[in-house]
Amino acid sequence: MNEGSVFGWPYCLYDGKVNKMILAPEYGGDGTAIGRCAQSEAPVAGFPAHYAPVDLQFFTSTTLPAKYRSGAFIVMRGSWNRAPAPMAGYNVLCQPFEKCKPSGRYEASADGFAGKTPLMSPSDAAARPNGIALGPDGSLFITESVKGKTWRVFARGQQPSRGVGLAVLIASLDAMRFPWAGSDLPSTRSVNRRRWRRRRGRGGRERRPRCLRQCRPHNR
Repeated sequence: MNEGSVFGWPYCLYDGKVNKMILAPEYGGDGTAIGRCAQSEAPVAGFPAHYAPVDLQFFTSTTLPAKYRSGAFIVMRGSWNRAPAPMAGYNVLCQPFEKCKPSGRYEASADGFAGKTPLMSPSDAAARPNGIALGPDGSLFITESVKGKTWRVFARGQQPSRGVGLAVLIASLDAMRFPWAGSDLPSTRSVNRRRWRRRRGRGGRERRPRCLRQCRPHNR
């Protein structure tokens, strides 16, 4: 952004169908009128309304297919006020970048969080993505707030290191759709059992694993 730039809010909105800034209905717009919005700068990339973006991660690793490298992964928590229309979003989009500028249209790189289609109420969603981070081995970690799960995502055929300290939160990928992801990850329960056995105290006493005390879901 540059000093003095005008992006239109709250008077203007971006119409992705015609790729133009138009006057918002609250300020006299009729769906086509441009008016004062002619001086507003259009966004460099547009996304559907009500998707509720909450986090962003630029992918700087080389562990995913080339089209994802340097792209921006955008976490869409999902809509809550589209009734009577079905809810939308509940996915992670990837916006391709080339030479530090958006290149081409976004795609849904991780989907299926809602758990069913159509989703008529946000309270019925199986998961609502709310965060993303890039691990030191190039894996992506995606969190959600309904059950407090975290998914670790990597390309098929890749075998990244598992020693990154978050294995206790890994959930099964079976119910998700990652077109480029591996799905041979253990469930949270199986990881917990193995760590429990490894952390037995002397004399046969079992101690509560330290990771289970520290790594807790964030949806309290």
